[in-house]
Amino acid sequence: MIIPIDKKPFEVKFGDVPGPIRGDKNLINPPITKIDNYYYLRDDKRDKENVKDIVRNENAYFNSFMQDSAELKEKLYQEIKSRKKEDYETVPTPMGEGGINSNYLYFNKFFKGKGQSAHYRINQSANNREELILDENELAAGHEHCDIGSVSISHDHKRFL
Repeated sequence: MIIPIDKKPFEVKFGDVPGPIRGDKNLINPPITKIDNYYYLRDDKRDKENVKDIVRNENAYFNSFMQDSAELKEKLYQEIKSRKKEDYETVPTPMGEGGINSNYLYFNKFFKGKGQSAHYRINQSANNREELILDENELAAGHEHCDIGSVSISHDHKRFL
């Protein structure tokens, strides 16, 4: 059962608006207003059944529309996958304090059959051994989706950001 939703447009204000401070500076002064025609689909807690029904119906429509190309989609996916090397390492690169003369070299390893990378570092001034910082595969275990995005190292090499 689909519960009807009030589809009124919603005015969203951007810039120097009253309320909680959103960032260091609100650069737009005077503030501007934009109309969000899809605000009725907002569901931050993912618990509104009527919004879930809309998404399920959209997905069902899309899948029925695309079913004729399913074989081609799989063929393209297999071709792309066959051209990608699954087990490789990036070049160890100095980062953080010391710049190019840093004591630490950072790199990633990718493993066959795994969807994510593992982040490592080597301390050149100590034991010169690989040290695992973060294995994204362990982090992703048990989850449908895991996207780390870009990572960086603090200047003093103590924090992985």
